[in-house]
Amino acid sequence: MFDTTPTQKGVQGTVLGVVLVLWQRVVGWWWVDTSWVNGMPPSDDFLKFDALMMLFIKLGLRKSVAVQQKRRGVCSLGHAIGTFNGRTRLMAGVRCVEFTGLERVVIQLHGGGYATGAPEVFSGFSHTLSKAINGSVLSVDYRLCPENSVEDAVDDVLAVYKALLTIDNISPREISFLGDSAGGGLVLLALQKMRSVSTLPMPACAVLLSPWTDLSLTYSLQSTVHDCILSPELLKQYAGIVHGFIPDPSSPTCSPLHGGFEGLPPLYFVVGTKEVLLEDSTRAHAKAVTAGVDSKLWVARNMCHCFPIFTGVFPEAGYAVGRIAEFICSH
Repeated sequence: MFDTTPTQKGVQGTVLGVVLVLWQRVVGWWWVDTSWVNGMPPSDDFLKFDALMMLFIKLGLRKSVAVQQKRRGVCSLGHAIGTFNGRTRLMAGVRCVEFTGLERVVIQLHGGGYATGAPEVFSGFSHTLSKAINGSVLSVDYRLCPENSVEDAVDDVLAVYKALLTIDNISPREISFLGDSAGGGLVLLALQKMRSVSTLPMPACAVLLSPWTDLSLTYSLQSTVHDCILSPELLKQYAGIVHGFIPDPSSPTCSPLHGGFEGLPPLYFVVGTKEVLLEDSTRAHAKAVTAGVDSKLWVARNMCHCFPIFTGVFPEAGYAVGRIAEFICSH
């Protein structure tokens, strides 16, 4: 039903792919933990990706604390996977990158611990999702920490949403939100603020990919899984960047898990079993259901943090985009 064919070269056509192939052929996979495989095993492409990213962690290549170095590293990963050029738009003074379609609009909020990332980093996912839903994906270049606060980012998101409603005259029933990691938490923060202090109508639905919902790290640091994307150490570094600008990390103004879920639109949580933010999703989903929200949760076995955004790298991501598109189009 939905076109989720990878729309850019996969890892075999990138520098990352070359490293993956050499690593597999020369060293092998002797240290890769596959004991967690249950049911259908992960694809070979996923195992290659997982092994390389875990190697980076083991070699200490992702331990930089400096924000600018983190930003360069995130951009390098995005470019290694493959990027697409969207149309740059200025919405209420906020820069956005749009991948155009016909029927609906998805406001996308990128991840990166509120301190890194940009619409261009994983534009391959944005482009693939746009094709899958036959609609536009508008990726917001919201303000980042530490130069700005999380609340500034929320204001940027609401400004873009209001511009779509009032300037582009798009019905809220045709607008969905999607965010990954910190972007997923930002989606919830925007919806909660929209409900409590704004007169803006709710969008049709929201998709949350491995959202960071608890900046106090109450549950995430208890995880013992080996996440190839977001380790507990890396999560603590990002939290340290954000914590310097908020008096209470458990405040609902930055940790949506501790906010109210009443009155929110239909939600779809997508998370993997092999990631440190698993409970950030399961607990937020449970609170949403208790509050009467039409909330769905997909816990994907064996998958890493934000696995759907790696379209063109391993087939599980393409399958996930299909499920995400089905949810969006059903609302």
